[in-house]
Amino acid sequence: MYDRAAARLDENTRTRTNESCAFTLTMLENLEEAIEHPDMTEELAEVLSTETAQLI
Repeated sequence: MYDRAAARLDENTRTRTNESCAFTLTMLENLEEAIEHPDMTEELAEVLSTETAQLI
């Protein structure tokens, strides 16, 4: 999991916990806003959902 995240973020260290937490909190806030967007579809909500953030 850590290696996959590091690769996606172009990061080669596991010590950037603060940045990871900030990213997660920002993305959760963005998802909460996105679910209310008039263009949100059930299909898109399903794609954006995770075990942590259920948009449907």
